[in-house]
Amino acid sequence: MFVFILKAEYEHAAYIAKSFSMSIEQTKNLLSTLIEFGLIEESKPKVLKKKHRKAKPKKETRTQHKYYRATRLGKMLVRYLF
Repeated sequence: MFVFILKAEYEHAAYIAKSFSMSIEQTKNLLSTLIEFGLIEESKPKVLKKKHRKAKPKKETRTQHKYYRATRLGKMLVRYLF
């Protein structure tokens, strides 16, 4: 799931749950665990441009919920492991 968030750059919990065939509650629990470890962070931009949302691109996406993105620590960890 973390690599998915890393590639998508910004994504919300419902779309992540749908992508992995999980319930939203399971996904939120896993996301909160990743936040505690410092690998991802919550982000609440008002508008996301197409270049920021790669998993399901549109010209522009208005946000009405929390989006998640990888932190610098998370990106460095993936670079080190792979």
